[in-house]
Amino acid sequence: MTDHPQTPPRSKKITGMIAILLLGIAIGTVGTLGIVRSRMQKLAAGGPDSVRKVVERRLVRRLDLRQDQRSEVARILEATHERLRTVKLRNQPEVNAILKESVQQLEPVLDDKQEEKLRQIIRKLKASFGPAS
Repeated sequence: MTDHPQTPPRSKKITGMIAILLLGIAIGTVGTLGIVRSRMQKLAAGGPDSVRKVVERRLVRRLDLRQDQRSEVARILEATHERLRTVKLRNQPEVNAILKESVQQLEPVLDDKQEEKLRQIIRKLKASFGPAS
């Protein structure tokens, strides 16, 4: 009798292939989430003007705009940006009051540790989006 290396049963091969597939999916998902998170952080750090620029670039690319159209689209988006900024500034005090009231309503529901975490979340949001005007 000759010694042949024993091959693993078919079920072990299938299980191994499924494990490799699932590992690949997990790595891909984590990588994609990291990329998306990084882009969102850069966008938030750049403020409203960076959002306008992203919208403009996407419109240029997706609509295949000509050069003359690009300048007109840029002008329209800039005007829209200014109008939205005005609305935001006008409504910001009311938004701030609503958010403050919401936090005051949350605090009695939370224990001390949760309340501190909420304060940390609020600090991070303020740091990311800047002080409310």
